[in-house]
Amino acid sequence: MPMKIPDRALLLVTLPASLMLVGGIYSMAMSGQFHFDDVANLEALAGIKNLDTAFAYIFTSEAGPLGRPLALATFAAQYAAWPKAADEFLLINILIHLLNGALLAWFGWLLAKNIPSLQRVAMPFALTFSLLWLLQPLLASASLLVVQRMATLCATFVLLGLIGYLLGRRRIADSSDRGWPLLLASLVVFGTLAIFTKESGLLLPVYVWILETTLLPAPAQRSFVWWRRLLYLPLLALFVYLALQLPSLFDENVRRTFNTWQRLLTEGPILWQYLHLLLLPRASELGPFHDDWQAVQSLQQAPEAGMAWLGWFVLIGLAIAGRRRWPWLSFSVAWFLLGHVLESTLINLELYFEHRNYIRSIGVIAAISATLWQVPDLYRRTALGVAMAYACLLGFVLHEVTTAWGNPRVASQLWATKHPDSERAQQFLANSLLAQGDLRGAYEIIGSTYARHPERLGLGLQTLQLRCELKEDVQASIQAITPLIPGADLDHAMAITIEKLLHLSEQQKCPGLNAAAVHGLIDALLQNKAVRTVRNSLFRLHHLKARLYFTANQPQETLHQLEAAFAQLPDLDTGVLMVGLLAMNGLTEQALEKIGDIKQAMPANPVLRRQWTRRLDELERDLSGNH
Repeated sequence: MPMKIPDRALLLVTLPASLMLVGGIYSMAMSGQFHFDDVANLEALAGIKNLDTAFAYIFTSEAGPLGRPLALATFAAQYAAWPKAADEFLLINILIHLLNGALLAWFGWLLAKNIPSLQRVAMPFALTFSLLWLLQPLLASASLLVVQRMATLCATFVLLGLIGYLLGRRRIADSSDRGWPLLLASLVVFGTLAIFTKESGLLLPVYVWILETTLLPAPAQRSFVWWRRLLYLPLLALFVYLALQLPSLFDENVRRTFNTWQRLLTEGPILWQYLHLLLLPRASELGPFHDDWQAVQSLQQAPEAGMAWLGWFVLIGLAIAGRRRWPWLSFSVAWFLLGHVLESTLINLELYFEHRNYIRSIGVIAAISATLWQVPDLYRRTALGVAMAYACLLGFVLHEVTTAWGNPRVASQLWATKHPDSERAQQFLANSLLAQGDLRGAYEIIGSTYARHPERLGLGLQTLQLRCELKEDVQASIQAITPLIPGADLDHAMAITIEKLLHLSEQQKCPGLNAAAVHGLIDALLQNKAVRTVRNSLFRLHHLKARLYFTANQPQETLHQLEAAFAQLPDLDTGVLMVGLLAMNGLTEQALEKIGDIKQAMPANPVLRRQWTRRLDELERDLSGNH
């Protein structure tokens, strides 16, 4: 009979070794760089100069419906590293991933202690569970896309909530009344922290419901019977929310090239793809760019989408029917699908992102680990050999993935070749060529992609920008593209590209581009019905118009555009610009009145409100003293 290693010794040796191994593999990506969503969410870090501007960054972002202030606070703490030191941001992301692996081991151990067949091997199960999850290549982008710290830090709080829940539940099972405060406080405190990191933290009570209905035995206390019934309320609320999206199922979505029904059809095959890459990952299939995944237009066009959803319904039926016989199957299916129900069904987000599996993968990996440790003793050695081989496979693929991410020049070629129709992959390659000083090569990449996809006018504007930098005359091209912009699909980068064109125009570095042409491009984009639904883009465009009018010494039009920008996003700096413009033109009374108008639009957040009040009061005193 083999000697049993004490749990404490196993923990003290295996967990640090696992974390060091995974940390070493992820360190290969430390020479990586910022990516597409990073810029949109982090560029405001450049404006942080003091505590006031840091608070403004944290509490005024529109990163999500609730602003995600906790995640933003961690970025604000690193403001000095933006935009030059991506490695400093990546280091924190990797450390969060390793922390989550340690928390997952704790969660797995507590979970196994509640399951009779795993109690004897709780620690080996927990460590296997943690290692297999940490090594998952599918989850790499969650840590290597800097801005996805929102997802990984949210997972930290969800795991802490689950750990606190299981600790409290254990006390309740031991007939201790002290368990209820711990149980409830864990859900409330860590649930709140998770939600204000990323909105998917709302699923914490749903994960608790899954545990209670599939794996965990019911404590004897009658109060717990009522508690289990109460846990149906979050699940009910989730499905009511999704049901409210059904009336718009077939409505046109001006922000996407697909409607909600088409998105729902497409997500069936995508979920199978996620599961396939979770179980049998291939480095060539992994990376940050999947915007080339085509939406299913109808079941007639793509019957395989219907088959994919039929497969999921069969699996759901087996999970429900076999809940008592195959609890781990039920647990893994419920955790995976209910975890994806917000981002992979009726809410019109982009179709495919690997990082969406970060916490959703836990159920599948837990089931694999449980199966390995529940085999009969006769086959245990074979099962452990299989587990070691599988871990080696995951580690090998993860090493390939992180090595690619850590070498942007090579990765840009690989990803662009793998995804020729991905706009983001081609832009990443073009940016890599620009960093090497190959302006002509960058233009050829963007130009050829635009030639294949002339409907993507964002690429058209980028070709204009690159031609400007190549000192080519762009007058005819501007005249050709401007009338097409009002009907273009939404591209958030179009406003940013127009800002770059304005900068080139101001420096007189672009033949054929003048202020009138830039005005025309902005006016065309302001007429775009998709852009008119995006306040950030409207805010930027009105500011660009104000800049043009100010340069042309037209103060009234400048003020009008600043007011339009402020109406989209009430912003203290914009308000101060309006007051300064009026004062500069000798209109002190109107400037004082404008301060009063701005005060009416102050944010409800008490921290920001104090900032606004202090700055506006100072401005008011200065104007009154000079009046």
